[in-house]
Amino acid sequence: MLLGLELFAYRQSFSPDGKVDKSENGIYPRINFNTPFNSFISVFIVLANEGWALLYQNAYRSTDPYSTSIFFYSLVVIGQFVLMNLFVAVLVENFEELSVRNDLMNKLRKANQRTSWEKFKDIINRCLKRPENLSFIPNVSDDLATNKYEEMKKKQDLDR
Repeated sequence: MLLGLELFAYRQSFSPDGKVDKSENGIYPRINFNTPFNSFISVFIVLANEGWALLYQNAYRSTDPYSTSIFFYSLVVIGQFVLMNLFVAVLVENFEELSVRNDLMNKLRKANQRTSWEKFKDIINRCLKRPENLSFIPNVSDDLATNKYEEMKKKQDLDR
């Protein structure tokens, strides 16, 4: 934008018949680099890749053809590369967000599909691994201990 201001500001004036006119009577094209706002709009037109040929032709006819070509072609190539990378980054981020969301939804579905009996068994198994967690279930540890003792006693009686 600033380079376009420096290279082309108030240098693109044309006579009513379309010839280059360097006098004060020249008419500036509607799309130009004369002000920062116009320069921003012109660069946006080039980056959008829509209708920049007229802008390029006006600059080419009224200023140095080599600097004009270098400016516009580099702006198109570098600008399109940056915009493409930005577009790809947004797509990748959206796909990643979508995959994380799908993983969470699948985990929630699996958790909701479990029966209450399976949930209860999971709680008991977790508590048996750490007996201090049994405090919220009254008399479970005593019942489990007596059941184990009775099972062991029955086995010994059967072995005799």
